[in-house]
Amino acid sequence: MKAIEELQKYAPSCSILYVEDDVMLLEATCSFLENFFEAIDIAKNGKEGLALFEIGKYEIVISDINMPLMNGIEMCHHI
Repeated sequence: MKAIEELQKYAPSCSILYVEDDVMLLEATCSFLENFFEAIDIAKNGKEGLALFEIGKYEIVISDINMPLMNGIEMCHHI
């Protein structure tokens, strides 16, 4: 319970980049994350995620691994 309280305390000030190509999973995960975080940007592939990362400031990046154009591991390598 203490971990949830800590998350609720600090999460609103954090920005997240969530990279996922599966639309159903993206929607479900964003719905969950919105309970804790105010700023969630989404990308549908690694190339789009990297472009957003380069212009934004994110404390947390969550990424799928297998995606078109650029996979999550390649994207993280570039980050």
